[in-house]
Amino acid sequence: MVRAAGTGGRGAAVAGGLAITKGGELALALVRDRGGDIDLAPTRFRDDDRFKVVVTCAPGAALHAELVVFQAERAGGQAVAAFPLAGRSLACGNRVAFPGAFRITGREPATVCLVLGAAAPPSRPVIIGDGLRVADDRVCLPLDPEP
Repeated sequence: MVRAAGTGGRGAAVAGGLAITKGGELALALVRDRGGDIDLAPTRFRDDDRFKVVVTCAPGAALHAELVVFQAERAGGQAVAAFPLAGRSLACGNRVAFPGAFRITGREPATVCLVLGAAAPPSRPVIIGDGLRVADDRVCLPLDPEP
């Protein structure tokens, strides 16, 4: 389950596999805060971790994006799309922070994706319908739960 810092909520069910893409001049990175210890390249999560997304893209360009986290509620279950933060338009540059922080809870692996739109953040229903497909309009990073 994904929660924006200080809030609750659930996503909608989607079919999913695992697709991780990176291309062009866009790069996605996660920053994890675990009780004050900062990890600039996390690969695992615990319920009490806080995450921030940073994006690198060509300076002078604009980025219109939604942050979505895909995670199954149980082993072998369908992936669930959760939107822990509001969609945003950002000015590009090096390590630009996507506003807000979020937590990931549960015992199943998660995939954090930034999905791009042409002139505005993309439609959430379209993202939910697409699930975890490989596409040029997204960059994703996997996270595994701590054992």
